[in-house]
Amino acid sequence: MLPRRSIRMRIGNSNSNSIRIRIRISGTRPTTCGATVASASASASASASARSLSLAKRKQAAAAFSWMQKNYFREYQPVGFRWFSGTTSRNRSRNSSDGEWLAPPGVDAGSGWFGRRRRPHGLIPGSDSDSYSDSCPADPGDGPASRRHAEDVLRTSLRELRVLRARIERNSDRNSNGNGNDNRNGNRNDNDNENHHSEKAVACIVRDGFRLLDGLSRSLPRAEEYSSSWLFGDPEEGPCGGPSSGVSGASSCADAAGSVLDTALLNELLKEWAMAWKAGQGARTRTGTRPRPREEPIGSGVKQKHLLLPNPTAVAEKVDDYRSTSLVQPDPTSFNLLLNAMVHTTAATRAEGNNKSHRRLGRSTNGVNLADDYLRRLIDAQEKTTGTSTGPSTTTTTTTTTTTQPPPGRFVDVVSVTTVMKGWVDLDRPLEAAEWLERMEGGRVPSVRPNAVAYAIAAKGWAGAGKPLLAESVLESALLACTRDRRLDPQPKGCHAGVDPAIDRVVFHAVLDAWAASASGRGDPARNHNGPEGPHPSVRALALVQKMKDLADTHPHRLGHLYPSEETIGKLIAALAPHQAGKRDGDAFSWSGPFAAEAMLVDLENDTTWGRTPAVLSNRILRAYCSSGRHMEEAEAFYHRRCRKHLGGGSDDDKDEHEDEGFPNEATFHTMLAGWARAAEVAKKRNKHQKKKKKGSGPHRTVGGGGRPATTEALAAAADIPLRAESWLEEMRRKGFDPPSARACSSVLQAWSLSTRFYNDAADRAEDLLKRLVWNGTQKTTDTKATGGSSHGITVCTNIVLRAWSNQASGASPGTPLGGLATGRCLRLFREYLALAEESPPFMVLRPTAETFRAVLHAVVSPSNGMAPPQKHDHSRAVLALMEDVYKIRPGKDDLRKLRRMESMKDSYLRRTRR
Repeated sequence: MLPRRSIRMRIGNSNSNSIRIRIRISGTRPTTCGATVASASASASASASARSLSLAKRKQAAAAFSWMQKNYFREYQPVGFRWFSGTTSRNRSRNSSDGEWLAPPGVDAGSGWFGRRRRPHGLIPGSDSDSYSDSCPADPGDGPASRRHAEDVLRTSLRELRVLRARIERNSDRNSNGNGNDNRNGNRNDNDNENHHSEKAVACIVRDGFRLLDGLSRSLPRAEEYSSSWLFGDPEEGPCGGPSSGVSGASSCADAAGSVLDTALLNELLKEWAMAWKAGQGARTRTGTRPRPREEPIGSGVKQKHLLLPNPTAVAEKVDDYRSTSLVQPDPTSFNLLLNAMVHTTAATRAEGNNKSHRRLGRSTNGVNLADDYLRRLIDAQEKTTGTSTGPSTTTTTTTTTTTQPPPGRFVDVVSVTTVMKGWVDLDRPLEAAEWLERMEGGRVPSVRPNAVAYAIAAKGWAGAGKPLLAESVLESALLACTRDRRLDPQPKGCHAGVDPAIDRVVFHAVLDAWAASASGRGDPARNHNGPEGPHPSVRALALVQKMKDLADTHPHRLGHLYPSEETIGKLIAALAPHQAGKRDGDAFSWSGPFAAEAMLVDLENDTTWGRTPAVLSNRILRAYCSSGRHMEEAEAFYHRRCRKHLGGGSDDDKDEHEDEGFPNEATFHTMLAGWARAAEVAKKRNKHQKKKKKGSGPHRTVGGGGRPATTEALAAAADIPLRAESWLEEMRRKGFDPPSARACSSVLQAWSLSTRFYNDAADRAEDLLKRLVWNGTQKTTDTKATGGSSHGITVCTNIVLRAWSNQASGASPGTPLGGLATGRCLRLFREYLALAEESPPFMVLRPTAETFRAVLHAVVSPSNGMAPPQKHDHSRAVLALMEDVYKIRPGKDDLRKLRRMESMKDSYLRRTRR
């Protein structure tokens, strides 16, 4: 019992215009599993005084009393149940509009209905107790602490968890679908705060659910052979701590007679725990640090310990303990949830870069290793428990049915293995995933055969590693497994049992993605893992699509689903479009890849069954046109053709599900502007090659590696590149993307910075665009498109302009003031950027990078800037000191070499002047 307490407060500034409220509090402190909320009532005299005052005073009194209920009584509120919604059954009931179950009709949710009607007395202790074992009776079957009553409590807790989970998902959907009104940030903050409280309640309920099961498990007799958790036991011992040679020790861990509680309850509790655990790990990965609890305690003097969820290792021990006492018999779903949580464990790893002290959080190798070892022990336990040997499961085939008889007491299934395989693939270690696939194919995982998901994960792993030939070998293994296991035979008429297919369209898609990724690096033999004489990605992609058609036509009953879909054609176009090899691969590729891909897309659009073309397909073909920077006219023509196609054909109801923004979208303009920036780079390389050759003069000089003459039209087109790139910014605004993103602005700035040969004021124009389009958006909210959602885009654009000024300073003729002027403009822009970074709003973190300082250093040490060697040395030393001491960026070897060269030049200059 809590002592009687009272609170006195006065409302008003003066004694004559104030009222006094006295609130008495009495009751018992509730537990976290739901108990009576401490009752609070105001005295009758205070209510009478409030009624006698004016309306404003009564509103003030009501607001004060509401504040007392919300803040002071929080310490008496239980964590996680009916109090959370802030309503009673008069407002919400089983038939509420939200579908949330709170309390039966006519029962006050805050009156402790759950504690009086559902709580098994003796199993749920007070807040001072650490576990349920202290109050568990010797015989749980007698008295109110019965197992049936405990199961009723667990079911009620799971219903509460579903309510809270629905609330979290609803708030998350509101945040993702929020509009652009002024109250957007406020509504998002309210939803985030509500989700924070909901997550705390979920963690508390899940923790209490495990405490309830722990108490029941301690009250049941344990198996004789059970000594410690088989998760951390000696690998040479059996799963229950006994010898590995015998089967009796393993068999004693499982009771063939069944379990006390339903396994579905354990699985649902594990599911809620796994979701809460992965949500916490995801927040830790996004922030880069362990999430700190907010300074908002649940109650006075109550620690935050009850908000911590048990880690996967602790939960695995608990499940093993429940199995040893036959409280709950876990099934493969239970262990799959544990494996999934282990795989999603995060850990800090060293970040690569100049600053080695920073740490980043990512998928932990230890977590995947733990899941891998846990799965191996589960397989060993299953073999010894069921008495089966490693090998394929027994399959009975008749003329009418095809069934698979799994052995009793299974702990693992194909989902268990694919979970661990996906963990290894996410860590870019496909070899370990391939080993598990080989174990399943060789029958070393009892009663488990690989399915299409397992083959797709293995193929995706090799695709991410840049090895499409190995990915295609996985596909061949899947087809061989289908033939060996007679999965391609016609299914008997009337049979609905069937077997899990080993081949699916997703396996072909994974291999097509591998060849599409290889196609992007075809021009560089070092980046092509197939070798310079290996198969061409576009040829292999066409062969795979043709194989899908052949299999679907040959085996229509079993493999009819393999017929190429719209997604398949999109992946084929992605592999075909980057082809730039000309006629070397036969008549099928007598023209370049973008033209062939566009022709294929036109043929598909002429088909009546083809829907509206997704914008991503058009963008892929456009990227292929712009990849080399030499076919920008064809790229612009393709853009206008696709615009007419998208505007002229189809209605809004015919839009493809993948087409969210239509064509053109923001990615379209990013691709086009990046192509113009690449065209400016190609023109600059031609200019350097022209100066190196020095063959002829005037408009007939040879440029490039092919010996083509640089005509007047070609030079005019090269000079027109930055103007045409800037015109695409206007086109982007005309299509509704205003202001343009930092990525789009950076491409235009890059085009201007590479055009100093044709324009003496190229760097000046780039700086004007920087301040007008990029810097002007820094004072807006973080959602503005001018910053691209990140302050790093502003730094990148600034670095481009700084490099433009430094290039103009180094390219000026010696003895002219242009070099010194460009160096001065570079230093002034550098100071303005540092001032902008210091005055940036709190939600933006503007920070210079190493490229920022190197561009300024390049302008300072330029021989044509007209500065004396001592001035160059002083400026260079100041820039590097600012770089290393203030911003903690380690200078590179080239930077230090430039500083030493300036020191030697300074010494030589001083010796000459002293003479």
